[in-house]
Amino acid sequence: MINQGEFIKAAEKAFDIADFSHKLTHRIIATAAKRLIDYGFSYAEFRNKYGKDFKFDNTKRAAKHLSYVEFQMEKIVSDLLVDTTKISKTTAKDNLGKIPDDDWDEAAFIASLMYGDTYKQRVKKYTQAFKNEIESFVKVGQEEKMTADGILHWYMEKLEDPKADDLIISAIAAGMVKMEGLSAYRSFRNLNDDMIVRGFARANSHYWKFAEAKFIIAQKDSHTCDTCSNLDGQVFPINEDVIPVHGSCRCIEVPIMNVPY
Repeated sequence: MINQGEFIKAAEKAFDIADFSHKLTHRIIATAAKRLIDYGFSYAEFRNKYGKDFKFDNTKRAAKHLSYVEFQMEKIVSDLLVDTTKISKTTAKDNLGKIPDDDWDEAAFIASLMYGDTYKQRVKKYTQAFKNEIESFVKVGQEEKMTADGILHWYMEKLEDPKADDLIISAIAAGMVKMEGLSAYRSFRNLNDDMIVRGFARANSHYWKFAEAKFIIAQKDSHTCDTCSNLDGQVFPINEDVIPVHGSCRCIEVPIMNVPY
């Protein structure tokens, strides 16, 4: 039987994304982004719809490119899974939908129970979030007269640092672009911010009860943005749903540390 601490750690692992210093993950994302951006420019030229009028189509050609992206997302999700032998393979298959023949993953199994998403569902959500993100960058980039390579370079620059960007913020303010987040890092890591925040709030509440804690302390880490860093060291009663987060970057990078009282 998995204890509460192991349960939370496994769920966090299943929904975490590999650090972007990891060359393989970085290359996979860059390749998928380039493919979609190049196709986006080709389609925009064909339809003569640029900038704010641009939108990915639903043709077979587009589906082919998205299938490639989905295949890459599956690589990333698979790379994050931790093999184990504590849960039966039949049970895992029923919940994950797809697992390797020779091993399977406890973390993904727990995540599917905790969040209601199977392996395939998570891959599909990552793919959709990635598509929306690239579409937004193409829209803004074309409005700014950027080339496809220029947009790719800009996108990869912002991948690891999702702090405020003038082009994206101005686009949102103008109502031109519907963003799922300000960077692929957030989009990949959070299937969507509301579900993840609520999910971790539920998980943390169980952990706090288990630890008999009455307060929590916000503690920043290397990924915490400037705004959320201001919460570092602040104490919150455990009856609050979540530690306050700001909406511009969907930042939930403030780790929770239980404090028995």
